[in-house]
Amino acid sequence: MSVQDDIALAKSLLAPYLKKTSGRTTSLK
Repeated sequence: MSVQDDIALAKSLLAPYLKKTSGRTTSLK
């Protein structure tokens, strides 16, 4: 498994969490 594969996997796993977090921050602003 290459580093790019690890990055792609991490991004796909973090995408839903990042969406929730960014949604919270925008709603707070």
